[in-house]
Amino acid sequence: MIHTYSANQEERRAFPYYLAVAATVITLILHSSLLYFGFGVGAWVYLPTNFAIYCLLYYSLDRFLWKITILQDAGLVKIPNLNGRWSGELRSSHSQYQTQHNVTLIITQTWATLSIKMESDKSTSWSSMASIDTLSTSDIELSWEYRAEAKRPDERDFNHRGVTRLVFNRSPQSLISKISGIYYTQHDRDTNGIIDLRP
Repeated sequence: MIHTYSANQEERRAFPYYLAVAATVITLILHSSLLYFGFGVGAWVYLPTNFAIYCLLYYSLDRFLWKITILQDAGLVKIPNLNGRWSGELRSSHSQYQTQHNVTLIITQTWATLSIKMESDKSTSWSSMASIDTLSTSDIELSWEYRAEAKRPDERDFNHRGVTRLVFNRSPQSLISKISGIYYTQHDRDTNGIIDLRP
């Protein structure tokens, strides 16, 4: 399930204004170009509107531009790119952390939206809300509320909600080298666990 997410970066508030200014400037340049090349004043009806240009800029930022490495390295875009698939292990308090369960984490992210899926042999969970906090140049915390469902119909009593917090450790080259964290479930289930993942 795709949804918006919060982030502790000022760009989430500032970028829409920057895009609005850029769209206005582009619109003025296009209109001025028509007049410069001798087209009549009425020719502007064939040009995209200011709003259409804004939408195109926003879509480009949301889907493509924010992931460009040079923009990330220059600090122009600070929201970390967590797209990817990781595998690892989960240990639960239900078995006193002794039993190891293999899990796969799949993150699909744009600049404004996010989808987190975690899958094991017995269950699949999806995020319903999330936040990304940049703790330092090397540590990023991803927190989300999830809904888990058992894969087998006869194990529906496993279905539950919970919260997961993972810390992504990045190398100086911005590559994710380690992912670890915890999860805990709703009150009536009252379990928690440890998660360790690797690229």
